[in-house]
Amino acid sequence: MARLLFKVLLFAIISGYILLLVDSYYKEKRVAVYSGNAYLEKTGNIEVAIFGTSHAYSSYNSKIFEEKWGKNTFNFGTSLQNFDVTEGLIDEVIKQNDLKLIIVDVYSIALVDILPTNDFLKSYQITALDGQRFSIGKIKTFFKIFSLEEIYKISPTLRNHAKWDYILEGNQFILKSNEYFYNGFYTSLEYKEEVFQHSKKEIEKTKYRNSVRKELKAYEIKKLNSIVEKLSASNIPVVYVVSPSYLKILGPRLTSLQQLIDSYFKSKDLVYINLQDHWSELELKQNDFRHPDHLNIEGAKKVTNFLIKYIESDHPTFKSFSDIDDHN
Repeated sequence: MARLLFKVLLFAIISGYILLLVDSYYKEKRVAVYSGNAYLEKTGNIEVAIFGTSHAYSSYNSKIFEEKWGKNTFNFGTSLQNFDVTEGLIDEVIKQNDLKLIIVDVYSIALVDILPTNDFLKSYQITALDGQRFSIGKIKTFFKIFSLEEIYKISPTLRNHAKWDYILEGNQFILKSNEYFYNGFYTSLEYKEEVFQHSKKEIEKTKYRNSVRKELKAYEIKKLNSIVEKLSASNIPVVYVVSPSYLKILGPRLTSLQQLIDSYFKSKDLVYINLQDHWSELELKQNDFRHPDHLNIEGAKKVTNFLIKYIESDHPTFKSFSDIDDHN
């Protein structure tokens, strides 16, 4: 009996190891995986880490942080990244690096409760996980979103078995000539009116966009508390931030939820800045955007430089950041 159990265990270990080797070939090549591979291939310690949704990866230019501070910077934002995934990703990045600063974009969409039947949102979380190294932490994050019956989905090889030919035939993420990528930061190099207007029309079709949120739900407060408590315990300086969007286009539902998140952070003793409140100082125009909720390269330059100046300010809150600027 013991020999049989040993053989079963050995078979499971070998099979798992083979899956890990093969999995890299069967990941759907979205920007999250492209970015994850860029991180895995990067040498040296990351000192400034940025987390959040696509709102984050299109707003905070890693290159500008490095040029200003001389500190290795990586943007870990991914499309529709839920706070459950953000928290697990933060855990892994902290373990792997000696971080000097963490920036978290607290965009409202990251608080959405991912229902078991919501395969659309779940697909974006698993893509974000595909960009991470295999670890116990990754498994824990997986089970925050997926059931035990869905365990096979943690393996791209098993999850994408129906797409093997399509993936192997060249399903690669290719950076277009009008796009820019650097250490996780990803956006368009230009403003296109037709792209902006198309995105606007799609957003305006969103179901329930006109309903107004009056208060945060219990699970939303729990998610916010969990990530805030974890980061507070890390003793790493943290800035919570919200990048600008065209709120009138996004609609009352997201806008009211963002205002509730704003109130949550302003009630805490935390470093928090809502850049939506600094629109005029940023001198943002429509041609600084890719979509109504995503900046392009010019908008991101304005936002990143403004955020850097805010962090470098002599406000008492930022005394702990004084060592960051030793490159200048």
